[in-house]
Parts: sequence; C-alpha cells; structure tokens
Amino acid sequence: KALTPIFSYSSEHYMRIFFVCEKSKTKVDELLKKHRFLLYCNKCGERKTSEINSSICCKTAMQFAGPLWTGQLWDKKLTQKIDLPDKIIRIIKEESKIDALWFYDIHEICSITKFTPPKKDELIKAIKKRKYLVAETHFTPTGLRSTIGLKEMKRIIADLSM
Repeated sequence: KALTPIFSYSSEHYMRIFFVCEKSKTKVDELLKKHRFLLYCNKCGERKTSEINSSICCKTAMQFAGPLWTGQLWDKKLTQKIDLPDKIIRIIKEESKIDALWFYDIHEICSITKFTPPKKDELIKAIKKRKYLVAETHFTPTGLRSTIGLKEMKRIIADLSM
C-alpha cells in the first residue's frame, strides 16, 4: 500500500499527517524514491539530501537524519480548499505553495553568521524583491520556507543587519 501525504501540521510537540492510501506496487516504488537522508553542516548551516548518510562540509562530517520523506507535505489543491479562520491554517496555505524541502530558521542562521536577526517582515520583503518565493512556516515562529538558497539568504540577512 502506498501512503502519500496530503496534509500535515505541527503544533508544539504534536505532529499529524493525513495520507491517501493506494494499493499499487508501482506507486510504492515511486514513493520510496522520495526517501533520502537529510545532511546538515553545524558550522555553516548548509543542507542537502543524499542517498547515503555521509558527506563532508567545512572539513567535517555533516550531521544526518533519515532516511526521511523528501516529497511534498501537502496536496496544494486540498490545502487551498480548507476554509478555517485558524492562524496555522492560514500559514500552511501560504507555505504549501512553495516547493522547498526545508525551511530556514532565521535565528539559527544569525547564530552561525553572528548577525542580528532582522524583522521577519523586512526579510520577507527583501527576499520577494529578489524574485524568490517565501512564506512563514508553521513549524517555528522564527522560520521561513523559501526557494532562496542559503548563501543568498545569508547575504540578505547581512544587508539588513547593517
């Protein structure tokens, strides 16, 4: 049986995922290809996915988690149909429009770069000005989901910190 996520959310210590279940060996094989390792560098914040759980960045081994689901967390059409006046739902509706595997925690980036965290609204405006998609994430109040790369995100934060 193939389980495809159609809606997920996180609130404090609680996570919930809703799936569509299909009986299909082919679909199972397709979904298994979307399970990969997530690699993270503690020194510079770089992230990537890999079929193996090891890589080097900043002359040290990257931390890893997985294998984990790296496909979509939401069915975009379903998410847009949900009509509830809830703040989390509003944030997820915007977040689900962005095809990005992870989100950036602004305070985490600023801890690495030693810059003062900019105001979230100013950062969002600066990212959009550079033609990237960006939205708040419901996973953390200091996070943004975006199509921007880490190096460009660091540049924008540096510019706003001056």
